[in-house]
Amino acid sequence: MAIKPKLPNENTASGHAMRQSAIDQADRDHGHLPNVIGFGFGPKTSAGAKTDEEAIIVYVDRKFTTTEEIVLAGSRGIPASIDVDGRQVSTDVVEAQFQFDDAAAQTTSRFRRQNPVCPGISVGNLGAAGDAGTIGAIVARTTSGRIAALSCHHVLVHASADDRINQPGRLDDPGFVDLGRDQPGPSNLGILRGPRILGFDGDAALAVVNDRAVRREIEGLGVAVDATGDPKSGDIVAKSGRTTGVTYGRIVSILERFIDVAGTTASIDVFSIEPLDSEKPISGKGDSGAAWMLCEMIGSRPVVTSTMVGLHTGASLGLGLAYASFAKRVFKSLDIRPATADDIREHEETLELARSMGDAIPAPVPAPAPVPLPVAGTQKVIGRHGARLRPTPAVRPFDDRLLPTGTLLHVRRTSDHADGRWAEVDLEGDNLVDGFVHSSLLAAVDATAIVAAAATGSAIDRVTPAIVAQLFDNLPFVRANIVRHLPPVLSGLRLFGLIDADMVLMALATIKAETAGFVPINEFRSTFNSVVADFDRYETGTPVGAKLGNTRPGDGARFRGRGFVQLTGRDNYQTIGDQLGLPLVDQPESANDPMNAGRILAAFLHRREALIRADLRIGGDVGLKAARRRINGGSHGFAQFKGVMEKGRSLVV
Repeated sequence: MAIKPKLPNENTASGHAMRQSAIDQADRDHGHLPNVIGFGFGPKTSAGAKTDEEAIIVYVDRKFTTTEEIVLAGSRGIPASIDVDGRQVSTDVVEAQFQFDDAAAQTTSRFRRQNPVCPGISVGNLGAAGDAGTIGAIVARTTSGRIAALSCHHVLVHASADDRINQPGRLDDPGFVDLGRDQPGPSNLGILRGPRILGFDGDAALAVVNDRAVRREIEGLGVAVDATGDPKSGDIVAKSGRTTGVTYGRIVSILERFIDVAGTTASIDVFSIEPLDSEKPISGKGDSGAAWMLCEMIGSRPVVTSTMVGLHTGASLGLGLAYASFAKRVFKSLDIRPATADDIREHEETLELARSMGDAIPAPVPAPAPVPLPVAGTQKVIGRHGARLRPTPAVRPFDDRLLPTGTLLHVRRTSDHADGRWAEVDLEGDNLVDGFVHSSLLAAVDATAIVAAAATGSAIDRVTPAIVAQLFDNLPFVRANIVRHLPPVLSGLRLFGLIDADMVLMALATIKAETAGFVPINEFRSTFNSVVADFDRYETGTPVGAKLGNTRPGDGARFRGRGFVQLTGRDNYQTIGDQLGLPLVDQPESANDPMNAGRILAAFLHRREALIRADLRIGGDVGLKAARRRINGGSHGFAQFKGVMEKGRSLVV
């Protein structure tokens, strides 16, 4: 006979662990049965009323009433109790269905194109003409700071493999005309980028915002996501969804699991929310992706805070509950953080920079003439640690970029300010201002020598941001990253003498294959590096971990891939760090500093230089694949790599 378990409080760590164990055990014992769709943990229902007894809830799509029905369905009965760590815990079989909230035709302002883009409005994949969901939050990639819109995997990812994201979703954009993959539609928001999850850690994906302004505040709630928190049973929460607008609810259970959801093979851990207003549905089709925000009670009135606890995923048919992925797990798995006001400001500056470059990027030509910097006013950076490029003539601006020692630039004019003389500089020779550098860190150079080097010298002297942008599909946000990060890359190549076409193009092609956005990145969690915990395939004691030289617990995540070339493993961090004089083992995250990342890429190429040159002499796909394997160890990203190597020769040789 089952006994009523003496359970710790649900909102404590021990309570959560107990419920996790119970759901895991129920999943192992009964998750394979054809009519079982999920599990939860909560009050047992008897005679239509909830009791004080806690039970494992087994959700089924149809509740059988006879043994004959069970046998004919190829299933078996659910026992009255399940053994969980030596304790018999009662079960309660509940008939329910799980549905994604991802489509319904609507007509109000939430479903129109909006600029700036904000959470709480319609979004969808261009390949899904009948679907639409909700933007939950404006977030930033932890590594690059790149702005993205967060929503559900089942909203943004489509079977067509189309990576373009529309705002509003196609369902809400009746005037949409598909102009082809190379010509974004009139409401195109951005591109599906980065990791995506559909599993225990959540149902989520990111759309990197290309050329639209963004606003952090959630439509209808007036707050922005500033933090993530843990859901607790009894907490009051609010969301602003595309379909039902603003609704309020109370968290019922903080851990439930649905398996093979909506015809997929995915199992999702969620928490459930019941409506506060019984007269209004808590969610509807099209709300998927909305952020559930924690509320504080001021008397009897809920006041929405800036803490996000969940990402709305779906609802139950018949139970009237909403379900949400855990915000903290989603943010960790996607390697994102809430966007700040500074992130928004930088995004706006990036858009302006990208737009200013648009007319300056020449069309591809078979053999362009060299593009030297203007002779008059050409100077180079002489600061021992480089020089900071600033958006205004001031010592402490909001944003700055590091120009390595030796970087050539054109000084348009100088002006005196309270803290010294500042130079207004042009990095590309297009007579457009890129920023300001303090004059004390610059020195004039021999103009004749510059022209000669550009005309007859090494290939590296002919590499400009405009030319590299052609190799990276001229995407607006990538062009801005190229202006920002090309100087450190070229500086690293010069440091190791890798200045000919083969090695310069190897560096650019490697960046295209590893990080198409031309920005140093963290390796994403995937099935190739993780089973249960993050990067546990790289841990000490595993075959991969042994090859990488990982010797201490936690080394797998600590020495994950970073940078332009995805430096991975304790041995590589130690070897390259010693070679460059960088404390990479003690400060592994510093591998993503653009200056360090450029040198690390060059060091990798230098170590394998002779082998790479031999591979390239073979020619064709065979030689290119061999050269790619010297860096990556496989053929990952080969199409992008090959494209840069082949197209680049007509641009820099």
